[in-house]
Amino acid sequence: MIVWRRREENPWLYEAEVRVREIVPVVSHKDTDQVHCGPGPFSMAGPDMVSSMLRSAGYVRIGFERFDAHICIGKDVTEAIEFAMALGPAGEIIRFGGEGGEKRKPVVAAALRDTLSPTLGLTACGHHRARGSSRRVIPRQACRDRGSDLRRLSRRTTATG
Repeated sequence: MIVWRRREENPWLYEAEVRVREIVPVVSHKDTDQVHCGPGPFSMAGPDMVSSMLRSAGYVRIGFERFDAHICIGKDVTEAIEFAMALGPAGEIIRFGGEGGEKRKPVVAAALRDTLSPTLGLTACGHHRARGSSRRVIPRQACRDRGSDLRRLSRRTTATG
């Protein structure tokens, strides 16, 4: 399984959020009835929390490996900026901002062009990419009881079709 590392280690999302916070007034989740992104992609950034969840599911010997990769976020800088304004923490700030957030989009787009351009690279096919930092989570061994239950279920499923 792959989980994001901290948002600060993913500058294409974090720096966009910081810039948007400077331009669009932040509306608290408590102050809106709009659906929010929940705990968000960075809610599993802490190895302790992920390990606890996996242990409670019956896994042991849980390992973590840093995994950095480039993520395609647009065909050009404009598309990359639109992507940043639509998703993640920056996008949520704009959505929660309602009409005020929408009115500030041109200013946000200009600020994000200055912020994101230095962090973007080009893929071989010319698309813009950003460095993403995540972790591979490797539960190396399921508990014996759980594993035997899974093997029995697998045999039953295979035998029945």
